[in-house]
Amino acid sequence: MEKQRKSVIVFAVLYSVMFLMRGNRVIGSLFSLTSEQRIFFQFVLYILLCLLGIVAYREELQQKWRWIRTHKTKSLGILVLGFIMTSLADTLLSLMVVTLTSVFNVEWISTNSNTVAFVFNNFSPIISILILGVAGPLVEEFFFRQFLVGRLLEKCSKTVAIAVSALLFALNHAQRLQTSELLTILLHLPAGIIWGILFLRTNKNIYFSSCLHIFNNVTAFLL
Repeated sequence: MEKQRKSVIVFAVLYSVMFLMRGNRVIGSLFSLTSEQRIFFQFVLYILLCLLGIVAYREELQQKWRWIRTHKTKSLGILVLGFIMTSLADTLLSLMVVTLTSVFNVEWISTNSNTVAFVFNNFSPIISILILGVAGPLVEEFFFRQFLVGRLLEKCSKTVAIAVSALLFALNHAQRLQTSELLTILLHLPAGIIWGILFLRTNKNIYFSSCLHIFNNVTAFLL
């Protein structure tokens, strides 16, 4: 139990420092890393954090997997419902963003999307998908749902826990403070809310939000 607690602390602190506090950028600047080297460093961080997350939450993962194996039909239904809700939210928010860019005459260029395009042009597409499409979402689910929502519930209501987690999740996808990046935040907010609700409604089963998150990222990369 003590080992698991320490693993959770190491995972949460490392993710917070490197991503929420942009420590990866600070290191990149300090060592004058090239764009390719910065991406490679991020790949290493995702792999390390993914392994740490699996170790930290191995008991929960085993327990929830056993539930899924004994409730296959129900699990499939939950995934389908989650997919429909996420797709509807993405469609509505995309339309809203298009409308806002037209009304306020703002050019929407997501830095996050540009980074993904750069990665695919400079690294193996298969490795990029495995790390950014699978390991990355797993790391984010471990942090924003399993860790953050879980900890916030000790002090706050479910609504506040989901809202704070979703907002930080959305903010984490903005690369800089500018109008176009605010639209990126708006696009990621609904998914954060839906996956947070799904996480709690399934008795904190991280597999469902993780599957939807991975599917969302992989299809976005491939299309």
